[in-house]
Amino acid sequence: MPQSTCRWAALSLSNIASVFLPDILLPRGDLATDDVLHKLVAVSTTGTSERASKWFVQNKIDQDGISVYYSWQRMLEEGDFDVVYISTPHPLHLEHVRKALKCKRNVLVEKPATMTRAQYEWLADYAVKQNVVLMEAMWVSRVTVHRHIREPGHCS
Repeated sequence: MPQSTCRWAALSLSNIASVFLPDILLPRGDLATDDVLHKLVAVSTTGTSERASKWFVQNKIDQDGISVYYSWQRMLEEGDFDVVYISTPHPLHLEHVRKALKCKRNVLVEKPATMTRAQYEWLADYAVKQNVVLMEAMWVSRVTVHRHIREPGHCS
């Protein structure tokens, strides 16, 4: 099966991005059978170029081929990527996701995606109108019901 590439952008070099991005970039098995290769191709930061370089080193991510933007708006408007991962502080999610959807970007946003249900419903409707995906990131292995379901006797 031919391998396709999913090109990621990161809106923020946050602590949670330091967990998620190195993980998503790991190979998922035999490259001959793995159908998606994940690549980080753009990041935005409000910090300096030195801070960005240090973040790449600390997270063992090769900076070659990654565009660093110092304006998240410019990255969303001009960047060449498939999905934007948004891990900024929760109160900023609405503004960042709204702009990403306006730019017709597929979005993975850390939980909570918004501060209210009404805000999320508006964003979900807007994503449909823009013909893009909006997804809230959640580690289901940490959800109590998921751990309960995985216990012997609950699932085959």
